[in-house]
Amino acid sequence: MGLLFGPSSALGFELDEKQFMPVDEIVPGMTGYGLSVFVGTKIDTFGVEILGVLPTAVPHGDIILARLSGHGLEKSGVIGGMSGSPVYVNGRVIGAVALGWSFSVEPIAGITPIKEMLSLSERSAGVSPAQAASPMSMSPDQWSDLWSAEGRDVFSVLLDSKQRAKRDLGPLATPLAVGGLGDEAAALLGDLTQPLGYQTMMSGSAGDAEPTGIPLKPGSALAVQLASGDASIAAVGTVTWVDGSSVYGFGHPMMGAGPTWLPMAEANILGTMARSSSSFKLGVSGASIGTLTHDYRAGVVGDLETEATTIPVTMNVRIGERTEAFHYEVVDAPGLTPALTGVLAMNTLESLGRPSGEATLSVRAGVSLVGGQSVEQTNLVAGFSPPLVLASRVARLVGLVHGNPASKVEIERVWVDAEVQEEIQASFLERIELEPGPYRPGGSVPLRIWFRNYRGENWFHDTQIEVPANAEAGTYELRAADGGQSARDDQDRAPGAFAGTSVDRVLQILSQEAPFDALVLRLLAAEANPVVGGRELPNLPGSLQQVVSTSLTSGRAGVAKKTIVSQKSERLGRLLIGNRSINVEVVGS
Repeated sequence: MGLLFGPSSALGFELDEKQFMPVDEIVPGMTGYGLSVFVGTKIDTFGVEILGVLPTAVPHGDIILARLSGHGLEKSGVIGGMSGSPVYVNGRVIGAVALGWSFSVEPIAGITPIKEMLSLSERSAGVSPAQAASPMSMSPDQWSDLWSAEGRDVFSVLLDSKQRAKRDLGPLATPLAVGGLGDEAAALLGDLTQPLGYQTMMSGSAGDAEPTGIPLKPGSALAVQLASGDASIAAVGTVTWVDGSSVYGFGHPMMGAGPTWLPMAEANILGTMARSSSSFKLGVSGASIGTLTHDYRAGVVGDLETEATTIPVTMNVRIGERTEAFHYEVVDAPGLTPALTGVLAMNTLESLGRPSGEATLSVRAGVSLVGGQSVEQTNLVAGFSPPLVLASRVARLVGLVHGNPASKVEIERVWVDAEVQEEIQASFLERIELEPGPYRPGGSVPLRIWFRNYRGENWFHDTQIEVPANAEAGTYELRAADGGQSARDDQDRAPGAFAGTSVDRVLQILSQEAPFDALVLRLLAAEANPVVGGRELPNLPGSLQQVVSTSLTSGRAGVAKKTIVSQKSERLGRLLIGNRSINVEVVGS
C-alpha cells in the first residue's frame, strides 16, 4: 500500500496526488468521466459533471455530488451495479459512484471520495471464516427467538434488526444475480435481502467457468459469490481501483460486516434494466478470483491472492420413485448462511415440481463442524407448502448452530435428506383418558390418548408413564403434547436451559429435540427447580440449596417453573398437533 499513501493514521494519510484528487480541490462545474461495464466485460466511459461537495456528520465522510450522462443514464437514472465505478477529473481519480435517490428523474449520484476508500486497507481484514465478522449475524435475542420459530417465522427472526435505515440519499441497490432458483425460492431470497439494499434479478451463472484471464481494472465488473453449484447467488458491483493484489470497489458497504471472508468472482454484464424506482445491471457471475476481506462504510476491499472457503451443502430428495441429488456451496457467515441454506432447500423441492400442495416430509438434516462435532435431527413435517416447510427446518437448525452466542464455529458441511409423501399425514391430539387410580411411587399410569386424523377418523393410542419410586404423594400434572409443542413448553418453563452456554450444550439440546411426530408424555411437579449452566438441577440436596441460591442472585443461574419427574417420547409416524393435560394423584407407598 506504500505506493498509494505514506505512513499515517487510518484517515489521515496523504494521497499520491498525481493519481488521486483530494476533496478540497473539487469545485462545482468540473467535468470528467467515469468507468463501468454496461455490456459484457468491456469497460466504457460515461460523462460526469461535478455539482458540489456535501459534508456529512461522519468524520471525513464527505459526499461528492455529480450529474452523470451517456449510456442512457439520462433516462434510466443511476444504475444499481455501478457502485464502485471510478470517476476521473483532470486525469485523477476522485472517488467511486456509490449513492443515489430512488425514483429520481435525473442521473445524480453521490460519489465516495477515493481517500476514504483507500484508507480501508488500514482497517481490520478477514483472514479466515472464524476470524471474520458475521454479515447478518444474529443477536442473542434473535438466537433465542429462533428456538421457537417455525415456518416463515424462522426467516422473520433471521431478518430481525436487519432493516436498513431509509434515507433520501443512500447506497445504490446492489444487484443480486440469481441463477437456477425457482420463483418461490427467488421470492424468499428477495424478502431476505431487500432490507439489506439488494435487488434480486434472475440471470444465470457461468457455473464452473474457467477464469477469463482478463485482469481486473478500474471499471471492471465484480461479483461476490454468496452461493454456487446447482444454483448461483452473487452480488454485482464495480472495481474502483487495483493495487497489486488488492481490489477496491462498491464505494459503500456490501453488508457492513467489517472483516469478511467471502469469495469474489468475475462478472459478465448482460445489459441494464431501466425502471422508475431504481434501475440495475443484469449480470452473470463467473470464475472465482479471490476473497473479499473488508466490508466497511466506504466500500469493500478484496485480495486476489487468497481463496475463500465455502460450506458444501448436499440435499437428496425423493418423491415417489424419483430421487435427485443437489450440491451447493454457500458462504460461511452466521445469519446469512442459514438464510441461504434455507433458500436452497426451498429451491431443491421447487426444482422437483413441488412448489405447493399437500405433502408430508420425512427429513434428516445435519451439520458437522470443523473439529469433529456434529448434530443430526430427524423429523416429520407436513403442510401445504412443502418447500417452505423444508426451508424453515433447515434454516433453523443451521442458524442455531452457526449463530450460537457461546463461540464462533466453522461449519464443515451441511446435509439434508428428505422424502416427500404427496398427502398430509397429520393427527390432532383430542383428549386423554386414564383409570381413576390410585397411583403409587414405583408404579405406572396407563392412559389412552385419542387423536383425530386430518380429514379422517378418530383413533387412540394406549401407553403408560412411570411414576418414580422417590415421588412424593401429591397432585401432578400429566401432560401429553406433540414434539414441537413440548419444545415450546420447555422454552417457557425453563428458558435458562436454552442459554447456549457452550457449543456442546447447543448441539446436545438440538440432538435431543423431539420430532413433530413424537408423542411426548410428562409427569410434572409444581415445585420449581434451579437451572445452572443451561442444565436443570431437580431434587438438589439441602446442602447445595444455599450455593445455588447465591448463583441465582448473581445472575449465573435461572429457575424452571415446574419439575419434570418422569417423561417418555414415542414416534407415531404421523405429524401430531396439540396438547392436553390432566391431574394425577399419587398416594403414599
